[in-house]
Amino acid sequence: MKLLLEGQLAIAEGNQAEGLALMQQAVDMEQNLSPSIGPTLPHPAAEALGDTYLQLGNPDKARENYELSLTRAINRLRSVEGLKAAGGHSDV
Repeated sequence: MKLLLEGQLAIAEGNQAEGLALMQQAVDMEQNLSPSIGPTLPHPAAEALGDTYLQLGNPDKARENYELSLTRAINRLRSVEGLKAAGGHSDV
């Protein structure tokens, strides 16, 4: 969570590359957690990164992250909606 927030702050301060790198670190760390840890709260890191890429006008990277989010948080509505907004599709 800390990396996500630091990444979002860096982007808000105009340091887009640094911010995206911090957020990607959070995604990578989360993907290495055992699924038995339980749901990611308040939201999956990949979903947050997908939201950020969508806001920055990069739907391809947004789709990639929403799809990754849905591998761990199956049928999560916010990720499904993000995927659709990024031009992807979901069977939900």
